[in-house]
Amino acid sequence: MLSYPLTDYLRYEMINFEVRGRLGENIEFFVPPSPVDSYFDFLLFDSHTALIHD
Repeated sequence: MLSYPLTDYLRYEMINFEVRGRLGENIEFFVPPSPVDSYFDFLLFDSHTALIHD
């Protein structure tokens, strides 16, 4: 989830995401339509397995 303006750290991380994307990882970003009060981060490994960061 992105919000603008991007932080220096996020711009740095996006370099890593670009490399990982070229290696086959599917990375998606989205900008929510309004401020979000709560959210969670997760990794989706396949259509059945996810890791939820808590």
